Amino acid sequence: MGHRSLDELRLFLLDHVSSLEQLNVLLVIVKTAEPLTPEEVAAVSGLSVELAEDALIELAGQSELVVAAHRGPSTRYRYQPRTENSHSMVLELADSYQREPAAILRLLVQNAIDRVRSAAAHRLADAFRLPRGKK
Repeated sequence: MGHRSLDELRLFLLDHVSSLEQLNVLLVIVKTAEPLTPEEVAAVSGLSVELAEDALIELAGQSELVVAAHRGPSTRYRYQPRTENSHSMVLELADSYQREPAAILRLLVQNAIDRVRSAAAHRLADAFRLPRGKK
């Protein structure tokens, strides 16, 4: 890969990108300075408008990489990382995905598996908690 280790990229993905759709959308909007509509992103990414819009909404809400700009009747989204380190990671991610897409896909899958395991562990732990006041 490039300058970043796979573990660094995995952690970045874990914090900022939770699906292949989000990754594809991010890689589209990082290439333009102009805010884009979900329809424009869908046309470039090959995703449906609904999937592109969902990915944009999720990225804008959780990733600190994408912001929503309301102009007229439709919402437009633009790439605007909060830190230079985030920008550097996105560029490295884009480069790594172009050169070795299977490696990045494996990272996304591993993160998804880790999220499912974590959620299951929390549910199991919650099942054994006694309600307050009952011991």
